[in-house]
Amino acid sequence: MGRLTIATKFNTARLLQFVFPAVAMMIVTSIYVMTDGIFISQFAGSEQLSATNIVYPVVYLLNGIGVMLSMGGNAIVARLLGEGKGSLARQRFTQLAFFTVVSGVVLGILFALTMRPISLALGAKGEPLVTYCVQYGTIMALGAPFSMLQMLFMPFWTTNDKPKYGLILSLTCGFSNICLDYLFVKCAGFGLMGAAFATVISYGIGAAVPVIVYSRKNLKLYFEKFRWDTSFLLKAMSNGVSEMVTNIASAVTTFIFNIILMRLAGANGVAAITVLLYAHFLFSSAYMGFTNGVAPIFSYNYGAGNYADLKKLFAMCIRILLAAGVVIFAISQLAAGWTMRIFVGNNTALYEMSLSGFRLFAVCFLVNGINIFASGYLTALGNGRDSAVVSILRTLIVEVIAIVGLAYLFGINGVWMAIPVAEFVCLFVSVYMFHKNKIRI
Repeated sequence: MGRLTIATKFNTARLLQFVFPAVAMMIVTSIYVMTDGIFISQFAGSEQLSATNIVYPVVYLLNGIGVMLSMGGNAIVARLLGEGKGSLARQRFTQLAFFTVVSGVVLGILFALTMRPISLALGAKGEPLVTYCVQYGTIMALGAPFSMLQMLFMPFWTTNDKPKYGLILSLTCGFSNICLDYLFVKCAGFGLMGAAFATVISYGIGAAVPVIVYSRKNLKLYFEKFRWDTSFLLKAMSNGVSEMVTNIASAVTTFIFNIILMRLAGANGVAAITVLLYAHFLFSSAYMGFTNGVAPIFSYNYGAGNYADLKKLFAMCIRILLAAGVVIFAISQLAAGWTMRIFVGNNTALYEMSLSGFRLFAVCFLVNGINIFASGYLTALGNGRDSAVVSILRTLIVEVIAIVGLAYLFGINGVWMAIPVAEFVCLFVSVYMFHKNKIRI
Protein backbone atom coordinates (compact mmCIF):
# COMPACT_ATOMS: atom_id res chain seq x y z
CA MET A 1 0.00 0.00 0.00
CA GLY A 2 2.95 2.31 0.55
CA ARG A 3 3.48 5.08 3.04
CA LEU A 4 0.37 7.09 3.89
CA THR A 5 0.56 10.87 3.38
CA ILE A 6 -1.99 13.69 3.26
CA ALA A 7 -2.00 13.23 -0.54
CA THR A 8 -3.08 9.56 -0.26
CA LYS A 9 -6.31 8.29 -1.86
CA PHE A 10 -8.09 7.14 1.31
CA ASN A 11 -10.56 4.43 2.09
CA THR A 12 -11.93 3.88 5.61
CA ALA A 13 -9.14 1.54 6.70
CA ARG A 14 -6.39 3.81 5.39
CA LEU A 15 -8.01 6.86 6.94
CA LEU A 16 -8.23 5.22 10.36
CA GLN A 17 -4.64 4.08 10.05
CA PHE A 18 -3.51 7.58 9.10
CA VAL A 19 -5.38 9.43 11.87
CA PHE A 20 -4.64 6.89 14.61
CA PRO A 21 -1.48 8.70 15.81
CA ALA A 22 -3.40 12.00 16.06
CA VAL A 23 -6.22 10.31 18.01
CA ALA A 24 -3.77 8.56 20.30
CA MET A 25 -1.84 11.80 20.73
CA MET A 26 -4.93 13.64 21.98
CA ILE A 27 -5.94 10.78 24.28
CA VAL A 28 -2.46 10.70 25.79
CA THR A 29 -2.53 14.48 26.17
CA SER A 30 -5.88 14.29 27.97
CA ILE A 31 -4.53 11.58 30.28
CA TYR A 32 -1.55 13.59 31.36
CA VAL A 33 -3.74 16.68 31.83
CA MET A 34 -5.97 14.49 34.04
CA THR A 35 -2.94 13.25 35.97
CA ASP A 36 -2.66 16.58 37.81
CA GLY A 37 -6.25 16.28 39.00
CA ILE A 38 -5.78 12.68 40.10
CA PHE A 39 -2.65 13.35 42.13
CA ILE A 40 -4.02 16.58 43.61
CA SER A 41 -7.30 14.97 44.68
CA GLN A 42 -5.60 11.87 46.09
CA PHE A 43 -2.66 13.51 47.88
CA ALA A 44 -3.57 17.19 48.39
CA GLY A 45 -7.35 17.23 48.92
CA SER A 46 -10.54 18.45 47.28
CA GLU A 47 -9.92 22.12 48.17
CA GLN A 48 -6.73 22.22 46.12
CA LEU A 49 -8.53 20.35 43.34
CA SER A 50 -11.24 23.04 43.40
CA ALA A 51 -8.54 25.73 43.15
CA THR A 52 -7.25 24.27 39.89
CA ASN A 53 -10.73 24.46 38.37
CA ILE A 54 -11.30 28.02 39.55
CA VAL A 55 -8.22 29.37 37.74
CA TYR A 56 -8.40 26.99 34.78
CA PRO A 57 -10.23 29.60 32.67
CA VAL A 58 -6.87 31.38 32.43
CA VAL A 59 -5.26 28.18 31.13
CA TYR A 60 -8.13 27.70 28.67
CA LEU A 61 -7.60 31.21 27.34
CA LEU A 62 -3.84 30.89 26.88
CA ASN A 63 -4.06 27.45 25.30
CA GLY A 64 -6.91 28.71 23.13
CA ILE A 65 -4.60 31.23 21.51
CA GLY A 66 -2.17 28.44 20.69
CA VAL A 67 -4.95 26.28 19.25
CA MET A 68 -6.31 29.21 17.21
CA LEU A 69 -2.92 29.83 15.61
CA SER A 70 -2.38 26.10 15.22
CA MET A 71 -5.63 25.13 13.48
CA GLY A 72 -6.09 28.36 11.54
CA GLY A 73 -2.46 28.51 10.43
CA ASN A 74 -2.20 24.81 9.68
CA ALA A 75 -5.15 25.00 7.28
CA ILE A 76 -3.39 27.73 5.30
CA VAL A 77 0.01 26.00 5.34
CA ALA A 78 -1.50 22.67 4.23
CA ARG A 79 -3.36 24.42 1.40
CA LEU A 80 -0.12 26.06 0.27
CA LEU A 81 1.54 22.66 0.18
CA GLY A 82 -1.39 21.34 -1.89
CA GLU A 83 -0.86 24.22 -4.29
CA GLY A 84 2.84 23.33 -4.61
CA LYS A 85 4.11 26.42 -2.74
CA GLY A 86 6.49 24.68 -0.35
CA SER A 87 8.84 27.58 0.42
CA LEU A 88 5.97 29.96 1.20
CA ALA A 89 4.38 27.30 3.41
CA ARG A 90 7.61 26.99 5.42
CA GLN A 91 7.87 30.75 5.83
CA ARG A 92 4.30 30.97 7.12
CA PHE A 93 4.97 28.06 9.48
CA THR A 94 8.04 29.82 10.87
CA GLN A 95 6.17 33.08 11.36
CA LEU A 96 3.48 31.24 13.33
CA ALA A 97 6.06 29.69 15.66
CA PHE A 98 7.79 33.05 16.25
CA PHE A 99 4.53 34.86 16.97
CA THR A 100 3.35 32.10 19.32
CA VAL A 101 6.48 32.34 21.47
CA VAL A 102 6.29 36.13 21.73
CA SER A 103 2.58 36.03 22.56
CA GLY A 104 3.12 33.36 25.19
CA VAL A 105 5.85 35.32 26.96
CA VAL A 106 3.92 38.60 27.03
CA LEU A 107 0.56 37.11 28.05
CA GLY A 108 2.11 34.70 30.54
CA ILE A 109 3.86 37.51 32.42
CA LEU A 110 0.73 39.67 32.35
CA PHE A 111 -1.48 36.96 33.82
CA ALA A 112 1.12 35.93 36.39
CA LEU A 113 1.36 39.49 37.73
CA THR A 114 -2.42 39.83 38.05
CA MET A 115 -3.29 36.32 39.28
CA ARG A 116 -4.62 37.35 42.70
CA PRO A 117 -7.31 39.75 41.41
CA ILE A 118 -8.09 37.28 38.62
CA SER A 119 -8.58 34.49 41.17
CA LEU A 120 -10.92 36.65 43.23
CA ALA A 121 -12.89 37.62 40.13
CA LEU A 122 -13.23 33.95 39.18
CA GLY A 123 -14.90 33.14 42.49
CA ALA A 124 -12.11 32.20 44.91
CA LYS A 125 -13.15 33.13 48.45
CA GLY A 126 -11.22 32.92 51.69
CA GLU A 127 -7.93 31.37 52.63
CA PRO A 128 -6.25 29.10 51.82
CA LEU A 129 -8.30 28.76 48.61
CA VAL A 130 -7.20 32.13 47.19
CA THR A 131 -3.54 31.33 47.86
CA TYR A 132 -3.91 27.93 46.19
CA CYS A 133 -5.42 29.61 43.12
CA VAL A 134 -2.62 32.17 42.91
CA GLN A 135 0.10 29.54 43.29
CA TYR A 136 -1.30 27.21 40.63
CA GLY A 137 -2.36 29.97 38.24
CA THR A 138 0.96 31.82 38.38
CA ILE A 139 3.02 28.76 37.52
CA MET A 140 0.68 27.74 34.70
CA ALA A 141 0.68 31.29 33.28
CA LEU A 142 4.47 31.47 33.23
CA GLY A 143 4.46 28.18 31.34
CA ALA A 144 2.30 29.69 28.60
CA PRO A 145 5.08 29.94 25.96
CA PHE A 146 5.65 26.19 26.26
CA SER A 147 1.99 25.13 26.32
CA MET A 148 1.05 27.40 23.41
CA LEU A 149 3.99 26.21 21.32
CA GLN A 150 3.17 22.57 22.00
CA MET A 151 -0.44 23.24 20.93
CA LEU A 152 0.81 24.94 17.77
CA PHE A 153 2.97 22.05 16.64
CA MET A 154 0.43 19.23 17.19
CA PRO A 155 -1.41 19.26 13.81
CA PHE A 156 1.75 20.09 11.88
CA TRP A 157 3.11 16.59 12.55
CA THR A 158 0.28 15.27 10.39
CA THR A 159 0.75 17.96 7.76
CA ASN A 160 4.42 16.98 7.65
CA ASP A 161 3.42 13.32 7.08
CA LYS A 162 4.98 12.45 10.46
CA PRO A 163 1.99 11.76 12.72
CA LYS A 164 3.89 9.03 14.56
CA TYR A 165 6.47 11.61 15.66
CA GLY A 166 3.70 13.54 17.36
CA LEU A 167 2.40 10.41 19.06
CA ILE A 168 5.85 9.44 20.35
CA LEU A 169 6.37 12.97 21.67
CA SER A 170 2.97 12.98 23.39
CA LEU A 171 3.75 9.64 25.03
CA THR A 172 7.06 11.06 26.22
CA CYS A 173 5.43 14.18 27.63
CA GLY A 174 2.67 12.17 29.26
CA PHE A 175 5.09 9.75 30.90
CA SER A 176 7.23 12.66 32.11
CA ASN A 177 4.22 14.41 33.61
CA ILE A 178 3.07 11.28 35.46
CA CYS A 179 6.55 10.62 36.85
CA LEU A 180 6.99 14.25 37.91
CA ASP A 181 3.53 14.34 39.50
CA TYR A 182 4.46 11.27 41.50
CA LEU A 183 7.77 12.84 42.52
CA PHE A 184 6.53 16.38 43.28
CA VAL A 185 3.04 15.73 44.64
CA LYS A 186 3.16 12.33 46.32
CA CYS A 187 6.82 12.02 47.35
CA ALA A 188 7.83 15.65 47.97
CA GLY A 189 4.39 16.80 49.16
CA PHE A 190 4.38 20.00 47.06
CA GLY A 191 0.64 19.69 46.42
CA LEU A 192 -0.88 21.59 43.52
CA MET A 193 2.33 23.62 43.03
CA GLY A 194 4.15 20.38 42.34
CA ALA A 195 1.45 19.37 39.86
CA ALA A 196 1.74 22.73 38.11
CA PHE A 197 5.53 22.42 37.82
CA ALA A 198 5.16 18.87 36.49
CA THR A 199 2.75 20.04 33.79
CA VAL A 200 4.87 23.02 32.74
CA ILE A 201 8.01 20.87 32.48
CA SER A 202 6.08 18.41 30.31
CA TYR A 203 4.88 21.29 28.13
CA GLY A 204 8.51 22.39 27.86
CA ILE A 205 9.50 19.00 26.49
CA GLY A 206 6.58 19.11 24.04
CA ALA A 207 7.74 22.52 22.80
CA ALA A 208 11.52 22.02 22.77
CA VAL A 209 11.63 18.77 20.77
CA PRO A 210 9.70 20.15 17.75
CA VAL A 211 11.87 23.28 17.77
CA ILE A 212 14.93 21.06 17.43
CA VAL A 213 13.31 18.83 14.79
CA TYR A 214 12.03 21.71 12.67
CA SER A 215 15.40 23.46 12.79
CA ARG A 216 16.72 20.74 10.47
CA LYS A 217 15.97 20.79 6.76
CA ASN A 218 15.09 17.13 6.29
CA LEU A 219 11.29 17.44 6.40
CA LYS A 220 8.63 18.93 4.16
CA LEU A 221 8.14 21.71 6.70
CA TYR A 222 11.01 23.29 8.60
CA PHE A 223 11.98 26.72 9.88
CA GLU A 224 12.90 29.09 7.08
CA LYS A 225 13.74 32.79 7.08
CA PHE A 226 10.51 34.71 6.62
CA ARG A 227 9.27 38.15 5.76
CA TRP A 228 6.66 39.37 8.23
CA ASP A 229 3.16 39.21 6.78
CA THR A 230 0.46 40.70 8.99
CA SER A 231 -2.32 39.75 6.59
CA PHE A 232 -1.38 36.07 6.84
CA LEU A 233 -1.38 36.24 10.63
CA LEU A 234 -4.79 37.90 10.68
CA LYS A 235 -6.11 35.30 8.24
CA ALA A 236 -4.75 32.48 10.39
CA MET A 237 -6.35 33.96 13.50
CA SER A 238 -9.69 34.60 11.81
CA ASN A 239 -9.66 31.12 10.30
CA GLY A 240 -8.88 29.51 13.67
CA VAL A 241 -11.09 31.78 15.76
CA SER A 242 -13.64 29.00 16.26
CA GLU A 243 -11.04 26.94 18.14
CA MET A 244 -10.19 30.02 20.22
CA VAL A 245 -13.89 30.56 20.88
CA THR A 246 -14.16 26.98 22.09
CA ASN A 247 -11.49 27.57 24.72
CA ILE A 248 -12.89 30.93 25.79
CA ALA A 249 -16.32 29.34 26.02
CA SER A 250 -14.85 26.56 28.16
CA ALA A 251 -13.44 29.25 30.46
CA VAL A 252 -16.82 31.00 30.70
CA THR A 253 -18.86 27.84 31.22
CA THR A 254 -16.38 26.54 33.81
CA PHE A 255 -16.83 29.81 35.70
CA ILE A 256 -20.63 29.52 35.51
CA PHE A 257 -20.52 25.87 36.57
CA ASN A 258 -18.40 26.83 39.57
CA ILE A 259 -20.69 29.68 40.66
CA ILE A 260 -23.91 27.66 40.36
CA LEU A 261 -22.51 24.51 41.97
CA MET A 262 -20.94 26.46 44.81
CA ARG A 263 -24.45 27.72 45.56
CA LEU A 264 -26.15 24.34 45.10
CA ALA A 265 -23.61 21.97 46.65
CA GLY A 266 -20.67 23.95 48.04
CA ALA A 267 -17.03 22.92 47.56
CA ASN A 268 -18.02 19.31 46.80
CA GLY A 269 -20.10 20.55 43.87
CA VAL A 270 -17.12 22.42 42.42
CA ALA A 271 -14.90 19.38 42.96
CA ALA A 272 -17.52 17.17 41.26
CA ILE A 273 -17.74 19.32 38.13
CA THR A 274 -13.94 19.41 38.06
CA VAL A 275 -13.93 15.61 37.91
CA LEU A 276 -16.65 15.56 35.23
CA LEU A 277 -14.82 18.08 33.07
CA TYR A 278 -11.62 16.04 33.30
CA ALA A 279 -13.59 12.95 32.25
CA HIS A 280 -15.28 14.93 29.48
CA PHE A 281 -11.88 15.95 28.13
CA LEU A 282 -10.69 12.33 28.26
CA PHE A 283 -13.63 10.83 26.35
CA SER A 284 -13.90 13.73 23.87
CA SER A 285 -10.17 13.65 23.11
CA ALA A 286 -10.68 10.87 20.55
CA TYR A 287 -12.99 13.16 18.56
CA MET A 288 -10.55 16.07 18.82
CA GLY A 289 -7.67 13.88 17.71
CA PHE A 290 -9.66 12.52 14.78
CA THR A 291 -10.57 16.06 13.67
CA ASN A 292 -6.96 17.21 14.02
CA GLY A 293 -5.85 14.20 11.97
CA VAL A 294 -8.26 14.65 9.05
CA ALA A 295 -8.17 18.47 8.88
CA PRO A 296 -4.83 18.67 7.00
CA ILE A 297 -6.12 16.12 4.49
CA PHE A 298 -9.16 18.30 3.78
CA SER A 299 -7.01 21.43 3.50
CA TYR A 300 -4.44 19.79 1.21
CA ASN A 301 -7.04 18.32 -1.15
CA TYR A 302 -9.03 21.56 -1.16
CA GLY A 303 -5.89 23.43 -2.18
CA ALA A 304 -5.15 20.80 -4.84
CA GLY A 305 -8.73 20.91 -6.18
CA ASN A 306 -9.45 17.23 -5.48
CA TYR A 307 -13.16 17.79 -4.87
CA ALA A 308 -14.34 14.23 -5.57
CA ASP A 309 -11.89 12.90 -2.96
CA LEU A 310 -13.16 15.50 -0.49
CA LYS A 311 -16.75 14.30 -0.85
CA LYS A 312 -15.74 10.70 -0.24
CA LEU A 313 -13.59 11.72 2.72
CA PHE A 314 -16.46 13.70 4.27
CA ALA A 315 -18.84 10.72 4.01
CA MET A 316 -16.26 8.41 5.58
CA CYS A 317 -15.71 10.79 8.48
CA ILE A 318 -19.43 11.03 9.27
CA ARG A 319 -19.82 7.24 9.29
CA ILE A 320 -16.81 6.81 11.54
CA LEU A 321 -18.00 9.48 13.99
CA LEU A 322 -21.51 8.05 14.27
CA ALA A 323 -20.12 4.61 15.08
CA ALA A 324 -17.56 6.08 17.48
CA GLY A 325 -20.32 7.96 19.32
CA VAL A 326 -22.07 4.71 20.25
CA VAL A 327 -18.80 3.01 21.26
CA ILE A 328 -17.49 5.92 23.36
CA PHE A 329 -20.84 6.37 25.13
CA ALA A 330 -20.89 2.66 26.01
CA ILE A 331 -17.31 2.77 27.28
CA SER A 332 -18.01 5.90 29.34
CA GLN A 333 -20.96 4.20 31.04
CA LEU A 334 -19.06 0.99 31.74
CA ALA A 335 -16.02 2.87 33.05
CA ALA A 336 -17.94 5.55 34.97
CA GLY A 337 -17.41 4.10 38.44
CA TRP A 338 -13.72 3.43 37.89
CA THR A 339 -13.18 6.87 36.33
CA MET A 340 -14.81 8.66 39.27
CA ARG A 341 -13.00 6.53 41.84
CA ILE A 342 -9.51 7.39 40.62
CA PHE A 343 -10.28 11.05 41.26
CA VAL A 344 -12.19 11.03 44.53
CA GLY A 345 -10.71 8.05 46.36
CA ASN A 346 -12.59 7.29 49.58
CA ASN A 347 -14.68 10.47 49.64
CA THR A 348 -18.05 8.70 49.48
CA ALA A 349 -20.23 11.81 49.21
CA LEU A 350 -18.14 13.27 46.39
CA TYR A 351 -18.01 9.90 44.63
CA GLU A 352 -21.80 9.47 44.68
CA MET A 353 -22.36 13.02 43.44
CA SER A 354 -19.78 12.68 40.66
CA LEU A 355 -21.01 9.26 39.55
CA SER A 356 -24.69 10.21 39.35
CA GLY A 357 -23.75 13.39 37.52
CA PHE A 358 -21.53 11.61 35.03
CA ARG A 359 -24.27 9.10 34.13
CA LEU A 360 -26.35 12.04 32.83
CA PHE A 361 -23.39 14.04 31.53
CA ALA A 362 -22.03 11.20 29.37
CA VAL A 363 -25.03 11.24 27.01
CA CYS A 364 -23.24 14.09 25.18
CA PHE A 365 -20.66 11.62 23.81
CA LEU A 366 -23.27 10.23 21.40
CA VAL A 367 -23.20 13.37 19.24
CA ASN A 368 -20.45 15.76 20.31
CA GLY A 369 -18.00 14.12 17.90
CA ILE A 370 -20.06 15.39 14.95
CA ASN A 371 -20.10 18.90 16.43
CA ILE A 372 -16.35 18.90 17.10
CA PHE A 373 -15.72 17.67 13.56
CA ALA A 374 -18.05 20.31 12.08
CA SER A 375 -15.97 23.15 13.46
CA GLY A 376 -12.64 21.61 12.41
CA TYR A 377 -13.96 20.71 8.96
CA LEU A 378 -15.10 24.28 8.26
CA THR A 379 -11.77 25.64 9.50
CA ALA A 380 -9.91 23.22 7.21
CA LEU A 381 -11.84 24.57 4.22
CA GLY A 382 -10.95 28.13 5.22
CA ASN A 383 -14.47 29.05 6.36
CA GLY A 384 -13.57 30.46 9.76
CA ARG A 385 -16.83 32.42 10.02
CA ASP A 386 -19.18 29.42 9.88
CA SER A 387 -16.80 27.43 12.04
CA ALA A 388 -16.97 30.19 14.65
CA VAL A 389 -20.77 30.18 14.50
CA VAL A 390 -20.84 26.46 15.29
CA SER A 391 -18.37 26.89 18.15
CA ILE A 392 -20.04 29.95 19.65
CA LEU A 393 -23.49 28.36 19.63
CA ARG A 394 -22.29 24.97 20.83
CA THR A 395 -19.82 25.85 23.55
CA LEU A 396 -21.06 29.24 24.71
CA ILE A 397 -24.54 30.53 23.91
CA VAL A 398 -26.59 27.32 23.98
CA GLU A 399 -24.49 25.81 26.74
CA VAL A 400 -24.78 28.83 29.05
CA ILE A 401 -28.54 28.99 28.49
CA ALA A 402 -28.77 25.27 29.24
CA ILE A 403 -26.68 25.49 32.42
CA VAL A 404 -28.61 28.41 33.89
CA GLY A 405 -32.05 27.32 32.68
CA LEU A 406 -31.80 23.64 33.60
CA ALA A 407 -30.20 24.42 36.98
CA TYR A 408 -33.18 26.67 37.74
CA LEU A 409 -35.70 24.01 36.64
CA PHE A 410 -34.09 20.80 37.92
CA GLY A 411 -31.41 21.84 40.40
CA ILE A 412 -28.14 19.94 40.40
CA ASN A 413 -29.40 17.28 37.95
CA GLY A 414 -30.14 20.10 35.51
CA VAL A 415 -26.48 21.16 35.72
CA TRP A 416 -25.36 17.66 34.76
CA MET A 417 -27.78 17.60 31.79
CA ALA A 418 -26.72 21.00 30.42
CA ILE A 419 -23.90 19.89 28.11
CA PRO A 420 -25.82 16.91 26.60
CA VAL A 421 -28.79 19.18 25.86
CA ALA A 422 -26.51 21.79 24.28
CA GLU A 423 -24.77 19.17 22.12
CA PHE A 424 -28.06 17.75 20.78
CA VAL A 425 -29.40 21.24 20.01
CA CYS A 426 -26.21 22.18 18.18
CA LEU A 427 -26.23 18.96 16.17
CA PHE A 428 -28.92 20.61 14.05
CA VAL A 429 -26.63 23.62 13.54
CA SER A 430 -23.80 21.33 12.42
CA VAL A 431 -26.03 19.53 9.93
CA TYR A 432 -27.19 22.87 8.54
CA MET A 433 -23.59 24.04 8.14
CA PHE A 434 -22.64 20.84 6.35
CA HIS A 435 -25.49 21.43 3.92
CA LYS A 436 -24.67 25.10 3.48
CA ASN A 437 -20.99 24.43 2.74
CA LYS A 438 -21.39 21.41 0.48
CA ILE A 439 -20.87 23.68 -2.52
CA ARG A 440 -17.32 24.28 -1.28
CA ILE A 441 -16.43 20.68 -2.14
